[in-house]
Amino acid sequence: MDLRRWLWNEKGNVLLFTTVLVVPLMIIFGGLALDLAHLGTADNELQRSLDAAALAGAGKLGFDSSVWSAARTSAQSYALLNPIRTPIPYNPSLASVNLGLNTGNAANGDIVLGHWDGAGFTPYPAAAENTVNAVLCRYQTAVPMTFLRLLGFTTLPLSGEAIAWAT
Repeated sequence: MDLRRWLWNEKGNVLLFTTVLVVPLMIIFGGLALDLAHLGTADNELQRSLDAAALAGAGKLGFDSSVWSAARTSAQSYALLNPIRTPIPYNPSLASVNLGLNTGNAANGDIVLGHWDGAGFTPYPAAAENTVNAVLCRYQTAVPMTFLRLLGFTTLPLSGEAIAWAT
């Protein structure tokens, strides 16, 4: 009779379910928080790298095509100097923000020269050669995840762009 009464006694059930459910939920939310913080840090570092690259390129930019390769090279080297330091484990080749020089100045390239008029960016050759005053740097990569791998997300996409102009 005592065993039957003990099995039907509902006292303490909330404590048991709380203990069984809260610990896994804390681990899940903690893992999600770590991966999202990791992604946020990578996003900040990518934006910092692209800002430095665009500013370096615009600093070398003149109003004729004779200095355009110097502007592109400067933007590329500053992007490489500012890596994304978050891949786990740290791998310098994955962390590098390696912008393509885009010497043909394709509108969808990594480094695009053009004209900034305060309202928008127009890539060269749509902008006249003597009005080129801005550098657009863009990059996209994938950031490796830790906990989200268990849910099938081994990486999450990351992209950014920055425009700087010379006055």
